[in-house]
Amino acid sequence: MDAAVAELIAIRTDTIARGAQVVRRLVEQVQQELTPEQRRAFERMKPKDGDLSTLNLLNVQTRGK
Repeated sequence: MDAAVAELIAIRTDTIARGAQVVRRLVEQVQQELTPEQRRAFERMKPKDGDLSTLNLLNVQTRGK
Protein backbone atom coordinates (compact mmCIF):
# COMPACT_ATOMS: atom_id res chain seq x y z
CA MET A 1 0.00 0.00 0.00
CA ASP A 2 2.86 2.40 0.77
CA ALA A 3 4.29 1.84 -2.69
CA ALA A 4 0.93 2.64 -4.30
CA VAL A 5 0.59 5.84 -2.28
CA ALA A 6 4.12 6.89 -3.25
CA GLU A 7 3.29 6.21 -6.90
CA LEU A 8 0.09 8.27 -6.69
CA ILE A 9 1.99 11.14 -5.08
CA ALA A 10 4.57 11.05 -7.87
CA ILE A 11 1.82 11.04 -10.52
CA ARG A 12 0.02 13.96 -8.88
CA THR A 13 3.25 15.94 -8.54
CA ASP A 14 4.08 15.37 -12.20
CA THR A 15 0.55 16.28 -13.27
CA ILE A 16 0.65 19.54 -11.34
CA ALA A 17 4.06 20.45 -12.78
CA ARG A 18 2.96 19.68 -16.34
CA GLY A 19 -0.27 21.62 -15.86
CA ALA A 20 1.66 24.62 -14.53
CA GLN A 21 3.84 24.57 -17.66
CA VAL A 22 0.74 24.70 -19.85
CA VAL A 23 -0.70 27.60 -17.87
CA ARG A 24 2.60 29.52 -18.08
CA ARG A 25 2.66 29.05 -21.86
CA LEU A 26 -0.95 30.17 -22.12
CA VAL A 27 -0.30 33.28 -20.03
CA GLU A 28 2.65 34.17 -22.25
CA GLN A 29 0.55 33.71 -25.39
CA VAL A 30 -2.29 35.81 -24.00
CA GLN A 31 0.07 38.61 -22.97
CA GLN A 32 1.44 38.82 -26.51
CA GLU A 33 -2.03 39.51 -27.87
CA LEU A 34 -3.02 42.26 -25.42
CA THR A 35 -2.83 46.01 -25.72
CA PRO A 36 -0.76 47.84 -23.07
CA GLU A 37 -3.96 48.73 -21.20
CA GLN A 38 -5.16 45.12 -21.30
CA ARG A 39 -1.76 43.90 -20.11
CA ARG A 40 -2.00 46.08 -17.01
CA ALA A 41 -5.43 44.61 -16.19
CA PHE A 42 -4.25 41.08 -16.97
CA GLU A 43 -1.24 41.52 -14.69
CA ARG A 44 -3.64 41.87 -11.75
CA MET A 45 -5.63 38.78 -12.79
CA LYS A 46 -3.02 36.33 -14.01
CA PRO A 47 -1.99 33.48 -11.73
CA LYS A 48 1.12 33.88 -9.61
CA ASP A 49 3.76 31.15 -9.58
CA GLY A 50 2.59 30.05 -6.13
CA ASP A 51 -0.91 29.59 -7.52
CA LEU A 52 0.45 27.10 -10.02
CA SER A 53 1.55 24.66 -7.35
CA THR A 54 -1.93 23.17 -6.93
CA LEU A 55 -4.64 21.98 -9.26
CA ASN A 56 -7.07 24.35 -7.52
CA LEU A 57 -5.94 26.94 -10.04
CA LEU A 58 -8.12 25.24 -12.63
CA ASN A 59 -11.25 25.44 -10.46
CA VAL A 60 -12.88 22.86 -12.68
CA GLN A 61 -16.32 21.60 -11.75
CA THR A 62 -17.43 18.24 -13.02
CA ARG A 63 -20.95 17.31 -14.04
CA GLY A 64 -23.15 15.82 -11.40
CA LYS A 65 -21.72 17.77 -8.49
